[in-house]
Amino acid sequence: MVKSDAGSFAVPNAVRDTWLNWGRNVGVLGFPKGAPSADPASGNYTQQFQGGVITVSGGVGRGFPKGAPSADPASGNYTQQFQGGVITVSGGVGRYP
Repeated sequence: MVKSDAGSFAVPNAVRDTWLNWGRNVGVLGFPKGAPSADPASGNYTQQFQGGVITVSGGVGRGFPKGAPSADPASGNYTQQFQGGVITVSGGVGRYP
């Protein structure tokens, strides 16, 4: 459970591990903006953060990177594929107190 000015939100283990590795609330992702959303048919779930989105595919943890992050200079977004999901950081890099 993570508490911020936006509220208190559950953060699933696979999402939490990624969030911790990216600096928690003081990293590029910032605080969660809401609860995770799940697709029971696929096992995928997504959680939005102040600075990006974490998507876990197939209901598993992120695993190892499948390659280097790819950037979109026009939007400031970048994405990195992992064995068990994708991390997308939107709007460039920033810190969220």
